[in-house]
Amino acid sequence: MKQLIIIAVAFFCLTGFMTEEENEKERERIWCENVQENPEVFEKEAKSMEYKVKCEIGKEKFCADLKAKSKGDWSSREAAAYGEYCVF
Repeated sequence: MKQLIIIAVAFFCLTGFMTEEENEKERERIWCENVQENPEVFEKEAKSMEYKVKCEIGKEKFCADLKAKSKGDWSSREAAAYGEYCVF
């Protein structure tokens, strides 16, 4: 619990000196660390598309891979994730 508080305080201190894109990447990094440190959460989240995009692949690579792939070959999960992470 102490670590989470320290991370939160550090995050809030650093956000004033970062761009919005840097803030988003930092939030994603912290989210991934928190998921990986908690076995119960990890078990549930490891199968999610959000975890895959944010923690394993990365948004840029995920979006580039899907752009290169024929839209007819996309799964419904990939199409939804593309709309969420690459379009908006």
